[in-house]
Amino acid sequence: MLAARGAARIPTAIGYTGRVEKLAVLLALTGCDMAFGLHAPPIDAAPDAPDAPIDAAPDAACTQKVTRPVIADGQIYATDPTLPGNDVTAMNLQYTAGLHTVGLFKFDVTAQGLPDAIELELANAIHDPACGTSCASTCAHLEAPGDLQVFVMTSNWDEGSGLNRGATWNCRRGDTSGCVVADQWYAPGATDPRDRGAQVATFTSSPGMSASIPIDLAAWAGVESNKLSFQVVAGFNGAKMLVRAKESTCDVGTPAAQLVLTYCP
Repeated sequence: MLAARGAARIPTAIGYTGRVEKLAVLLALTGCDMAFGLHAPPIDAAPDAPDAPIDAAPDAACTQKVTRPVIADGQIYATDPTLPGNDVTAMNLQYTAGLHTVGLFKFDVTAQGLPDAIELELANAIHDPACGTSCASTCAHLEAPGDLQVFVMTSNWDEGSGLNRGATWNCRRGDTSGCVVADQWYAPGATDPRDRGAQVATFTSSPGMSASIPIDLAAWAGVESNKLSFQVVAGFNGAKMLVRAKESTCDVGTPAAQLVLTYCP
């Protein structure tokens, strides 16, 4: 019986010896603290830092602006179709029974590519002799709020000087005797699609205030010989706007109409 009992204990001794050998190896590899949990790593270790975004830096702001001053401006009169408005110092844009006028503005855009945004800036004629007797005369009392429309011109026109009286309601350019057929608008007031293209903006005027008008980029298709021009038309709801012309000598330092082109680098 003793022999049998001793034989029965042999596997237990072998298993114990194996466990001791494994523990010895573990202690050699990790040390006592780690093996017995005395210095175990935290269960919830800090997560790995997130991968850096591919486009870490935001796109640059659209701050590259090019300002082009008006090179030709004037108004044409439906109520006096042969009268040029090339020498006015303030354009009185309105559509009333007594006066129906349209403003024309031309800009040189040489060396400019298609911008990301276009704005037409019309300076208010704050003071002008046309509103009274001198540069001390204010113009706001002649204005009224209302809607105006902006069209891109597709037919070239002249402001005129000297014997060339420039654009009128009937003509794109002319002289003291009028204009030849080739220099007439396709329709009086430049309303034919061959004279003006699509409407590219609508805005509401406020007496005594200048206007900065966002222009549809489709207007860029109207560039001809590096020039881009617009027609500004008062609506039927009583708008009256006094716009400073480049010939104005009042309020020195105030620019006339400008075209602002914005580019996103």
